[in-house]
Amino acid sequence: MRFDEVYLWLKQGERRQQVLLAIHYPLTVGQLARHTGLNPDCCGLALAELGIYRLVRCLNEHAQRSRVYWVTPLGEDCATELRKERGMPLHDYHLPELSRGTDWSLYGWVCFRHRAAVLKAFQGVSTPSRVRRVARRDDPDLRMSASNTREVVRLFLRKGILKRIDPPSRRHRRPQYQLTETGRCLRELLIHAPLSTHSFTDSPQEEGLFPREP
Repeated sequence: MRFDEVYLWLKQGERRQQVLLAIHYPLTVGQLARHTGLNPDCCGLALAELGIYRLVRCLNEHAQRSRVYWVTPLGEDCATELRKERGMPLHDYHLPELSRGTDWSLYGWVCFRHRAAVLKAFQGVSTPSRVRRVARRDDPDLRMSASNTREVVRLFLRKGILKRIDPPSRRHRRPQYQLTETGRCLRELLIHAPLSTHSFTDSPQEEGLFPREP
């Protein structure tokens, strides 16, 4: 498609423009909704439209939920032109350096609220109880039980995000865990995401609402 034709179409929808301008970092529908203040349904529909016109692409296209979106070269050109018209600062549209080699399906998977909270709370060697305390301190509205935390830790072990650390002595009976290299990279991406404290999916259902774009 020609740039002038696509840009004319883009200008006819304020919601499309708002969503496209918000994608200056790989984001899920839930993150975009919180970043823009739009309803998740509106964000999903706008992304579907932008996808048809090849302005955005899904980085984890085989995922059923928590899909991660990024701009295409055409989307970058359109967003840059919009920023110029609106007198907004120009943005350097490059994937974050720390995202090289990222498994975007795994990144989308950790964006659910409990998983994201646990991952962000891991610093060095830690225990589930300590991680839960840190997560609830960082997000006072977080509702996460001790069993929720342990379940997330078990899932992270299976996914290779965490590794178990042998206790230094018999006095330390509680299992301890540490992020793997994969876990550290995912954590950095989450921390640097816009509105990183409250930008995650609250439930697995929230981002299973939207069909795949044609």
